[in-house]
Amino acid sequence: MSKPHVPHEAATTSDQVLLRASRFVPGIAWMRGYSRALLAGDLLAGVTVAAVVLPIAMAYGQLAGLPAIAGVYASLLPLVAYAFFGSSRQLMLGPDTSTAALVAATIAPLAAGDGERYAALAALLALLTGALCVVGGVVRLGFVADFLSKPILVGYINGLALSVIASQLGKVFGISFRSSSFLDQLGELLSKLPQTNWLSLAIGIGVLATVLLLRRFAPRVPGPLIAVIGATLVVGIFNLDTHGVATVGAIPPGLPALQFPAVTLSDASTLLPAAAGIVLVTFSDAILNARTFAARNGYEINANQEFIGLGVADLSAGISQGFPVSGSGTRTAVNEAAGGKTQLVGIVAACSLAVILLFLTAPLSKFPNAALGAVLIAATLSLIDIPTMFHLYHIRKTEFAIAVVTMLGVLTTGLLESIVLAIGLSLVLLLARTVRPHDAVLGHVRGLDGFHDVGDYPGSETVPGLIVYRFDAPLFFANAHFFRNRVRLLIAEADAHVEWMILDAEAITDMDSTAVEILAAVQSELAGADIILAVARAKRHLRDIFDHTGLTAAIGERYFFPSIRTAVGAFLTRATM
Repeated sequence: MSKPHVPHEAATTSDQVLLRASRFVPGIAWMRGYSRALLAGDLLAGVTVAAVVLPIAMAYGQLAGLPAIAGVYASLLPLVAYAFFGSSRQLMLGPDTSTAALVAATIAPLAAGDGERYAALAALLALLTGALCVVGGVVRLGFVADFLSKPILVGYINGLALSVIASQLGKVFGISFRSSSFLDQLGELLSKLPQTNWLSLAIGIGVLATVLLLRRFAPRVPGPLIAVIGATLVVGIFNLDTHGVATVGAIPPGLPALQFPAVTLSDASTLLPAAAGIVLVTFSDAILNARTFAARNGYEINANQEFIGLGVADLSAGISQGFPVSGSGTRTAVNEAAGGKTQLVGIVAACSLAVILLFLTAPLSKFPNAALGAVLIAATLSLIDIPTMFHLYHIRKTEFAIAVVTMLGVLTTGLLESIVLAIGLSLVLLLARTVRPHDAVLGHVRGLDGFHDVGDYPGSETVPGLIVYRFDAPLFFANAHFFRNRVRLLIAEADAHVEWMILDAEAITDMDSTAVEILAAVQSELAGADIILAVARAKRHLRDIFDHTGLTAAIGERYFFPSIRTAVGAFLTRATM
């Protein structure tokens, strides 16, 4: 006879297994805790995203140099894979401009006009990119996302939004663009305005107005979906495609076959450097979008898990006749605008695309490109964040400059170049602040406990013969000479003969060999001038460095103090020491 508590034990064991598995597959956790209250919104958002993804994916397939349907194939399994392995609740993965362009530039010289080889190499590139991403997540390289600061995020999203809007204006006006950059597209639009197809423009304006008005006055109504269906019906009923209104056109039915590409190890080694470059581009793009939408909706993401989620998505694209994918700000914006709250949206979108490919390709052939452009413009408008730009300007003008540089970089030089430039600028500014860090002479302020920066409190008092000096950075080769010069200057400018200098070392979290030598020289120089160097509030790690390098012996154990107060007290009673 079974014991009554065995089922409970079995359930507990099962829960533990699922809990451990969810650490590697986050989709298990959100599925177990899914709320039915979110189902209607997620279903609607998934269908809406699918309606927007289909024509965009076809366009990106062509941009990559592949048949248009390859872009749709690259949107099916990656959406499902990311839903289970990614950490963002809203990020939509799929083909995008940068990856499609990189695929074309990498593979075209190798395929030599052979369509089958071209497709095989594109799939191999996705597999290599996915493998590198997974490795990056496993070895915890997600920390590189920490260099993508808020100014970079804001500048990137603003630049991306403006770039997407410019790229869609041609569709709305019924004009075919040859150029791909922001400024060139604006110039081409102005030069080709006489070629405007007024029916396309009317459809585009109507769709844009519908989406924006519904978003403003009826936010629960799926504006993008209604606009897509309405525009398709108008074109079909009035046969506007025979009057110059460009449509998506015929879509070949059927799902992609799952297979590994017919390639060689030589092909893999040739494509590996390009795959590494695509990893940098796609991870930067995905993490920027994921963090932006997470911040907008009040949750956090895991950078290492994002690496893995993107990697599994790329692997799934590689075995389903696709090419590398990335996070899409515009499709994620559509998801957010349609009310999507969880990863279920990606699964629903993929299933919707599968149903469309199997049964509903004929009606979609009437979908006008002008309506697609208008839906994307409406979704992208919500990404433009001017208030935060002004906020950065008032907080720190250098951060505002980084945001502007990133935004202009996206618009003029490209995604990868702008991100690298912005990160480099951030590191230069960080190094500049570390090389010339803030420091202060501390004194006592009437009515306040402790010791404070005398520069912040003009009425503060210092003790004659004593300098309490705080250095607000780790001490290393780049700022050690600055430290020594500051000590010399403070002593030279003192009103009275200095007997003690107390170094407040709380902010000195580390020291390198150059700093040790400089500090030893400073102590020797002070001793030669009959000035005692004392150290207050040094952390254990710093004390270990002092002990192991002989600085403790040189300074004297009795001149190390746990607080500034005790150090100042020792100075005041120095005659007894």
